[in-house]
Amino acid sequence: MATSTTQQPTSPLDALMAHFASSSKSVQRAFTKYIIETNAEEVETRRQQIMVRESLKQAFQELKEGKARPVEELLNEF
Repeated sequence: MATSTTQQPTSPLDALMAHFASSSKSVQRAFTKYIIETNAEEVETRRQQIMVRESLKQAFQELKEGKARPVEELLNEF
């Protein structure tokens, strides 16, 4: 009597990935689109945080450079 052995997923993520891999291409595309749309707001928030951080770095660097210059030199620019 031959028995077939199937390997059981070892974690819930493994089970999900096995189910995903065995799904039709249209189901895979729909699920992928859902995941991307669900995380789009978080990704945009993170992108904005990075932009603000870089802008603040530049502003503080310019402030530091401005403090190092003599006042007369700064006034001559106006």
